[in-house]
Amino acid sequence: MSEITRESLQQRYADLVDAELLRLLRAHSLTELAREVALAELAGRGILAEAALAADAAPAELQVDAELDFPADEFARNPQAPRAPTSAMTRKSAAAEKRRGRVWNVLWFGYVSFVGLIIVLDLVGRLTGLRAAYVSVVKMLTLAMMTAGLVGIVGWRLRRAWLHPLLWVACLAVNLAWLGSECLESWNELGTAGDDLPIILAGTAIVVALYLPLFWGLLRYAFTSTSIWRGSRREADATQA
Repeated sequence: MSEITRESLQQRYADLVDAELLRLLRAHSLTELAREVALAELAGRGILAEAALAADAAPAELQVDAELDFPADEFARNPQAPRAPTSAMTRKSAAAEKRRGRVWNVLWFGYVSFVGLIIVLDLVGRLTGLRAAYVSVVKMLTLAMMTAGLVGIVGWRLRRAWLHPLLWVACLAVNLAWLGSECLESWNELGTAGDDLPIILAGTAIVVALYLPLFWGLLRYAFTSTSIWRGSRREADATQA
């Protein structure tokens, strides 16, 4: 049997929906470590689990009264209080959420593979053959930063805290600056493009389309994936202790 660690718990709870995590906390069968990880995951989603659990602990009579508190003109149309989700419904929702996560992972990893292949082909073409004369330091740095951005996307989808979020902010900024300079250069060439205008416009559109998912993934990884970085810091603190 594989050892249960903080990282394995984080990966498992990241795939569960909010209702399933709250159900596990209500059961009072989690270990101290598992409870801490579950609370941290919910906090990362903006959910105050302690408040939700305290509300569930209210007297049963008050909960029944709240469920039966209907306006008089609405009772004829809705004579029965809404039912809470059953465990079967919760499991079904969790399974559907997990399937959606897998689909998104397939799409993102497909994007990373596609762009990575383009980078490899571009690099090989610049180092060998007819394009060897067009190798420049700026272009090599651009390919390196784009490759680093793809690595950040992989870390985001795998929920791994690689290095530091500020590094991915810098990677995002450099790629944005390069794309902005490329678009500005294309804009300056429009006046003298002549018959090459459609080619310039199409090339610029393709480059922008390739970069947009990269920007979005790095933005999510660096700024909105707080549960990933918080879990990494807690694990490091526990190791040092």
